[in-house]
Amino acid sequence: MRGRAPRSKLSVVIAASLIALVSIVTSAVARDVDPRQAGVDLLRLKEWSRAQAVFDSLLVKDLSDLGAGYMAAWAEAEQGRVERARCRFHEVEAAGGDDDVGVLSVLRRREFERTRADAQYQRWRQGSTEATGGPAGLVLLPLEPLGATTGGEFYGLAWSYLLYDYLKGSSVCPASMASTLLALDTVDGRDGVRLPRSVGAQPINTTVGLSGRLRLLPEAVGGSDITEPAQAIVFFQRNQGLYESGQADLATLRRLENVVREWMATPPPPLTPDGVPELLSRLGAKRALRGTYRIDESQVSIQMSLVDARGLPVHDRPIEFDFPLNRTSAAAARAASEIVAVGRGRLSPWSSRVPELGLGSWNAAARTRLLYDRGLGRIDSKTWDEMPTQVLDWPMLSLLHATQDRTGREQLEADWLQSWLRTPTLDPKASLLRLRQGLASPGFGARNATQAVGSRGRLIIRGVEQ
Repeated sequence: MRGRAPRSKLSVVIAASLIALVSIVTSAVARDVDPRQAGVDLLRLKEWSRAQAVFDSLLVKDLSDLGAGYMAAWAEAEQGRVERARCRFHEVEAAGGDDDVGVLSVLRRREFERTRADAQYQRWRQGSTEATGGPAGLVLLPLEPLGATTGGEFYGLAWSYLLYDYLKGSSVCPASMASTLLALDTVDGRDGVRLPRSVGAQPINTTVGLSGRLRLLPEAVGGSDITEPAQAIVFFQRNQGLYESGQADLATLRRLENVVREWMATPPPPLTPDGVPELLSRLGAKRALRGTYRIDESQVSIQMSLVDARGLPVHDRPIEFDFPLNRTSAAAARAASEIVAVGRGRLSPWSSRVPELGLGSWNAAARTRLLYDRGLGRIDSKTWDEMPTQVLDWPMLSLLHATQDRTGREQLEADWLQSWLRTPTLDPKASLLRLRQGLASPGFGARNATQAVGSRGRLIIRGVEQ
């Protein structure tokens, strides 16, 4: 049959993989080495594929072992399969929540996304649009407004972020928002809006930090490719109405920092229908979600469709909702459920529900995540303090706020790893059976069966219904 490998070849490949997997684990047992430790040792030896085989074998035995899931995703990334690794980190994020392993998954995933977006930024500025890193997931394009956006110019982007969070760990893996935003910014021949780490990591009062930022900015706000530093500074000062000293004095540096921040916070541009194929091609993606919204007083109307690489819908009817503004998060959760239903998939049972925020808070939250996804390494405390307090009720925003000063990811990872290696493996069926007997809860075949997941040796129980 065309398009299908002969059964004998498939059998040989599968048998070889199983033999290799059994050999690794058997060897570890023979040496009286815990399989977790064996996998970590292989990872340290840069035996990426063998390490992944060990961690995946642990998941076959116990799907609730979030540490094994994290380590398997790490090994996957080291083999160059970054997109697959991203999706695996999403699964751990969704189940791990604010546990150390969940936080580490967020930090590693965002590190991969930032590195990849920086590389894409350099390639696309040079004219190359070739996709790398494996096929991307579902591209979540910001909803475009059909009416006035006063006080809510980022509401459509907030929907992208809401859907992104609700889809994490589901059968539909969302594409990186950092790459999606960059593709949107560059698809029509623009240079893009991004602060690469090579520039952003340098203080603004250094040669690289100063000249790099001036080269990134568009000419309309004082940016230029002038190689002579003093002339480039004069051009910026003249544009901004500052004294043209040609010196990087404090007034000039403060203004430059503010201009860069305002430039990075520019709402993403709309995308014409004929731009969809090029955008998906750049990202190596097959599908995108696009749509529109309208806000009339406190009522919102949403219309969305999943489209293929030609920009054509892949399902019979659009996803449509009319709802009060104060039910935005609930509507996004329903929309995410309908999105996965198109492919007969499911949402993760561990997804954290995002609280309802007001229009101003949705706006501030989406703008903040936009800054991060365009490369800003950290957001100053004053900006956080000025945001509506409800913004930090959004779990992902709260996590970003809590971890932006966490420079010791390596130490956090080392501490967590030692804890994971010391934690005895969990027998999920036996543990769950004992738990249910103690709670007199439904049996395994019951419709509302309890779900459990192991994390640092403890059980998280959700959805118990009597």
